[in-house]
Amino acid sequence: MHDDRFFAGLDRVTSVWRDLTLHVPLRYDRIQAIAVLFRSPLEAVRELVPAGLSPLRWGRKQAVTILSMNRFLDCEIGPYEELVLSTPVAVGSDGLPYLGLRSFARSGGALFPHQMVVTTEAALDLGVEIAGYPKHIAGLDFDFDQAEIEAAWHEEGQSVLSVSFRRPELVSTDRRSSMDVMTINDGRLLRSTWCTYATQEGQVPAKRIRIEFGDHARASALRAILGGKCLGATMSARSSGVLSPPVEGWEIPT
Repeated sequence: MHDDRFFAGLDRVTSVWRDLTLHVPLRYDRIQAIAVLFRSPLEAVRELVPAGLSPLRWGRKQAVTILSMNRFLDCEIGPYEELVLSTPVAVGSDGLPYLGLRSFARSGGALFPHQMVVTTEAALDLGVEIAGYPKHIAGLDFDFDQAEIEAAWHEEGQSVLSVSFRRPELVSTDRRSSMDVMTINDGRLLRSTWCTYATQEGQVPAKRIRIEFGDHARASALRAILGGKCLGATMSARSSGVLSPPVEGWEIPT
């Protein structure tokens, strides 16, 4: 049975974008998601993050990178799949040490996505035009419903990346979380907020996760970021989400 309590009291405004009538903040029902955490070379990650933002650190020479794979089964711009490579960042401070993402979010941390893959034109155009997300369209094959979870990214007939693992035991939860998302549009940093409510989750230890890099040109750059130690994954089999519109930020310092 669908649980609508997460959206109770949500104040939304009607907005027209192109030929679509949207209600913002955008509401996402029936999300399936996987988030895989990695330790990455700090200097390599810093090259992906604009000035004014500091990557979340793991030790002195490593940063944290998140590979997120999402299936949005019910939202106003239609169902689509999305893969996001992002770095948790602190604004205007010298990279905090890793104490867990929930603690990081409570301390004012945010995510900076430096690569986003989507599967529909609507998801591409809305994200790029409104928030400046670094999106492009490619092939994503996500199968989150079988005993063996598989997620693959491919472009131009070549494999870029694949992730697979045995489906974890899912437990009922009542977890609400919130994380700001930083993007760049017209030389300015923007901030949106992504709030989620998960009712079924499972944890996957790093040793059970298989990651393969393909032959596509993008794969070598990914290997430099994700080729370090995998820290494990969280799978959310049933969740909902709300994405706020971006708030105008400040010019990127030079």
